Amino acid sequence: MPRFGTLSTILVSPASRVAVFVGRLLPGVVLAIGTAVFTSCLGFVAVGWPYSPLESLAYLAAITVAAFSGSALGLTLSAFGLIYRDIFQIATAAQFALLLLTGANVALDRLPEWAQGLALGLPLTHAVAGVRELTAAGVTTTFWSALGTDVLVGACWLGVGLVLMNVLERAARRGASLELY
Repeated sequence: MPRFGTLSTILVSPASRVAVFVGRLLPGVVLAIGTAVFTSCLGFVAVGWPYSPLESLAYLAAITVAAFSGSALGLTLSAFGLIYRDIFQIATAAQFALLLLTGANVALDRLPEWAQGLALGLPLTHAVAGVRELTAAGVTTTFWSALGTDVLVGACWLGVGLVLMNVLERAARRGASLELY
């Protein structure tokens, strides 16, 4: 956003900040869903489709929830871009943390207890657990519970992100640092 010179225009716009920033999240969510569906289909074609039609829809629901919750965390992290010049350092650290702590690459039960506790508050953790449940047992209440929890975690991150956008925007205005980026 800042490198294209749109930040100042967005911040002086009379439009609702919530509408603007949530609206800017939607293309990322759609792109994440499309990418996950495409790569999943390639993998499933290569190794065999593991799901029934109903389970395939449940898998798509898990992808959608994961895309939402991950994008909500992204909004939260991007708020720091209002006051911190090299936001990509934060984004890279968050990417590695998600890969390590959500169960996507390392099973949660293999992590230390403190890391397992931290993982519960991260987006994707519960969606990944839900997909593991879907693969092992099909569409169960445990699967839907995991997705519901990930929606709740994503909603919390979205709320934190919107609050941080508001607070850090005011801090950047007070410090006259918006134009520096």
